[in-house]
Amino acid sequence: MTEPRTYDVVALTVPIAYNAHGDRTTDGSVFALAEHAVALRAVTGDRPDPLVRPLVLRARVGERVVVQFRNDTGHRAGIHPQGVRYDVERADGGVVGCNPDSAAEPGGRRRYVWDCPNEGVFFFGDLADLRGCENGSQAHGLFGALVVEPEGATWTDPETGAPLPDGLSADVHVPGGTAFREFVTFLQDAAANDDGPPVALSGYRCEPVSRRPADDRRYSSWTHGDPATPVLRAYAGDRTLIRLVHAGLRDSRVFHLHGHRWRTSAGAPAVDAVGLGPQEALTIEPVGGAGSVHGAAGDAMWEFPGTDVWGVLRVFDVALDGNGHHPDGTPIPALRPLPGHRPPPEPTPERPGFPTFVAGVHPGPPPRPPRTPSTPSDGDREPSELERAAFCADPRPGEAFTRVGPVDVPVRRYHLLALQGVLHHHRGERADHRDDSGVLYVPADDVARAGGVDAFRAQLASGERDVHPVAIRAAAGEVVELALTNALPEGPDVGAHVHLLGHDPLVADGAAVGWNYASGVAAGRTRTVRWYCDGELGTAVFTDALPERRLFGSLVVEPAGARWTDPHDPDREVTSAEAAVVTLPDGSSFREQVLAVADGVPLRRHPHGAAPEPHAPGRATVGYRCEPLDERPGDPADRFSSREHGDPGTPLPRAYPGERVRIRLYQGAGTGRHGVVAHGLRWPSRPGDPSSPPCSQWTLGPGQAADLHVDDLGGPGDHLWSLSAGEDAWPGAWGLLRVHDRPMSDLPTLPGAFPVPPDPQRGPVRRYRVTVRAAARDHGRGRSDPLALVYTVDSADGADGADGPGALVLRAHAGEWVEVTLTNELSGPPSAASADPLLSGEQDPGERVVSDRVSLHAVGLRHDVRGSDGTAAGTNPDSTVKPGHSVTYRWFADAPGPVLLSDRADVRTHRHRGLVGVLVVEPPDVTPVHPSGHGSGWVGEQALLRRTDGTTERELVLLLSDGLRLHRAGGPDRPLPETAVSGSAAFNHRSAALVPDRPSLADPNPPTPVLACAPGDRLRVHVVAATDRAGAHSFTVHGHDWPCDEHPDAPRVGTTGGLAAGAVRSIAFTAGGPGDYAYRSGALRWALAEGLWGVIRVRRL
Repeated sequence: MTEPRTYDVVALTVPIAYNAHGDRTTDGSVFALAEHAVALRAVTGDRPDPLVRPLVLRARVGERVVVQFRNDTGHRAGIHPQGVRYDVERADGGVVGCNPDSAAEPGGRRRYVWDCPNEGVFFFGDLADLRGCENGSQAHGLFGALVVEPEGATWTDPETGAPLPDGLSADVHVPGGTAFREFVTFLQDAAANDDGPPVALSGYRCEPVSRRPADDRRYSSWTHGDPATPVLRAYAGDRTLIRLVHAGLRDSRVFHLHGHRWRTSAGAPAVDAVGLGPQEALTIEPVGGAGSVHGAAGDAMWEFPGTDVWGVLRVFDVALDGNGHHPDGTPIPALRPLPGHRPPPEPTPERPGFPTFVAGVHPGPPPRPPRTPSTPSDGDREPSELERAAFCADPRPGEAFTRVGPVDVPVRRYHLLALQGVLHHHRGERADHRDDSGVLYVPADDVARAGGVDAFRAQLASGERDVHPVAIRAAAGEVVELALTNALPEGPDVGAHVHLLGHDPLVADGAAVGWNYASGVAAGRTRTVRWYCDGELGTAVFTDALPERRLFGSLVVEPAGARWTDPHDPDREVTSAEAAVVTLPDGSSFREQVLAVADGVPLRRHPHGAAPEPHAPGRATVGYRCEPLDERPGDPADRFSSREHGDPGTPLPRAYPGERVRIRLYQGAGTGRHGVVAHGLRWPSRPGDPSSPPCSQWTLGPGQAADLHVDDLGGPGDHLWSLSAGEDAWPGAWGLLRVHDRPMSDLPTLPGAFPVPPDPQRGPVRRYRVTVRAAARDHGRGRSDPLALVYTVDSADGADGADGPGALVLRAHAGEWVEVTLTNELSGPPSAASADPLLSGEQDPGERVVSDRVSLHAVGLRHDVRGSDGTAAGTNPDSTVKPGHSVTYRWFADAPGPVLLSDRADVRTHRHRGLVGVLVVEPPDVTPVHPSGHGSGWVGEQALLRRTDGTTERELVLLLSDGLRLHRAGGPDRPLPETAVSGSAAFNHRSAALVPDRPSLADPNPPTPVLACAPGDRLRVHVVAATDRAGAHSFTVHGHDWPCDEHPDAPRVGTTGGLAAGAVRSIAFTAGGPGDYAYRSGALRWALAEGLWGVIRVRRL
């Protein structure tokens, strides 16, 4: 091994000014290089100081890093890294289980040694202080990142070219490879703030848009100057890597970069928004480098929607020598060209480059784009000579400075209006739910046919006209020219910011970002933007720049040469339609359904015959519609039943067996992340790659889209789909996909419908008998659920006896049929509880109706939804279980991996009382045995897996629950205080909750599972999210790493995220050296504090 790379690091207290507006903490805590300690101690904190930044250390793949750590704070501190390997008993940065303490007392020192086998970015933080509140050290800034660069790499200062000891930005030079710009971008939520509520930061900086006027200028540097957050700087075409690090305490978020797209790993679909959970870190590399494939100069906004954290990627088109100035007079620092890239041209008086050529005045409103030769002279200003010289050659409508697509490709034109109107999200027998101030895009032809804007709005208000989020289409290889008319009342501009597709960021981004032009549309005006569909990109979301408007739509990029028609009339092509039939040049076809999710929608309930109720908290809706379960009274087990309540008003796609279906799913508005599940339907986890693992759940966030290719609908029946968290489904974010058993007169069949039925599938069968009982459950640490409902295994094929304590965990071989006979031994409806979380439409949870019917639903396994779904959904027969009865469910386990088992008879009460479990589908060559090596392992949270080749693997199944309503041990009259977001939480119905004022993992025997193994043992941990709350969790294992997905070349990570309700993650790794390794949630607040941690105990045999 080469000589170790050594860093002298100090933790110290320093005031941190987050911006020039007064947001700051005088009690900041930072990791820093010791050489900077003297200068940092002199910082006053009056204004942001460039030296006050999260510490970023760098090393090469294969190197050993030695950190000589000194703690100059007034409290214990330690450095805990993720994704690297180390001696957990000496270098964990704190205390876990039986390990010695490896943190440093005030004034103390520690020596940490990390081995770096994998390229990537990895979070490190203070493990000595696990408080997730504003008083904790990480809320005050005690975190950083380690970036492991390619072998042989060096890194230099982007301005001077000198070697770089640390820093958020670097130029990285790779021997025999391509140099790249590197930007480490942090998200820190809930940072301590002396002068107000906690704020969200990036790089210890924030520029809250809430402090800026609520108009289209909020992101403009012409009006406000550059943001305090980091400005990432590159030349057009520079290879660029952005290293994202979530250093926050609580919420999973989404990162979005305007005008660029990337792949999360080789072969993955292109995206421009990616989820990130607490303590998760990942790298994105935009295709085409800075400025994307078009080499576009300008300011591209990066943002974490819903957090107030945003900044700018500034792409320059001329060389910078440090002598230039921004339009506000601030210097433009030098930027050295990257070796191996085409050097940028030198600026000239005629072509001074961006942003100098932009004809604006600071301070003032951002300038409107100039007229180009192809733009009608209808009020647009004439270009200046500098702007005219900067035009691309022969600009087309919707572009000016960047050529968007070849000039000879087909052009598809659309004209949309943005207007305001009443949106009826639900029309029920008892009440309507409306958004009285809805804003929507509408095809201009629809408005014209209605008789104009006023007539259209009147039809919306009366309920005469149904609308859905606009869904337009184009084929790969086409250019879209979108004309947008602002028909809103006088006010801020309206825009159409598109994801994924190429466009000119200076004039067509739909917003006024940085030193770009104001590319929105003023009231009463029309502007055209130009988008290039350079590939079959699937669903591209477009939105307005003001998220509070909740204005969104989608453009689906279909395969080249496709045409799209009305599902009811194959001769009628459609313009904007949620549902369509898409026919390809080879004559094949598929059905397509767009599902547009929004959360935080301010609906108002209008009871029939009574005055409207006050606005409810924002709800989740799909396609401007919802079907609130509280408006479907009676037994909760019948709330999804069309037999009892009629079909839901949400989108209801229809098809026939043998047809292909594409679900175009996206989230157009809101701030949270959500799980989406579909019963009895599966799709490849990588669209277009049938060899990728099948799944039935997807985690979604603001601006994200997914293209779900369902190529096998199975047999007839109604497939329930929903946002998977109970608190999302309850307000009405659910619906059905109906597969008919015979041709319907209003729905022409597609080629391939009604294939010859195969012979009844036969194969080996594995049988279980499971019973539901009411029984108090002890969660540990003085916590219990006196109203718990429990699945117990009474018998199992191949098992020695009933299951032990913990979660319901069953196993089967791939290729087997699993038959579970579920018996309901409840004596009647379980009691409601006033301490349960209050739901929309409720006054007192203690008066809630709780169903006495129960069920088991297997997310992700093939089954007949008419008899083995565990629901009474749509027109399907009821497959729930009444008290005193039994039902046998039959599922086909075809692909290895874990699946969530859950009750769907009462989605609002049964899950958080414990009716959840897991079925693990094992490879055919595996025999599970008891962890001791003796006896059966077909049932239980741990197993030793023996393969036919003689190798073994230890398996741990973790069922992650939140939204629980636990009580102090002793009775139902002593509920724990409800936490703000998650409720109580548990792994496998057990909680290792931390003491709030002195949280610690120094418990050798936590109530949660302890996995015992030896060094070098192969381990597999399945994490299954049985969560009741919206949002997504992250999960980490100390001292270990694993691939981020199933692709053989996938990057390796130390934390995995996206664990929304119904999600599963399987991580495999080899046990490290002796010691106690924590597995845990990455979120300190509301998750780790609530007990989401346990121990992997490695001991030499």
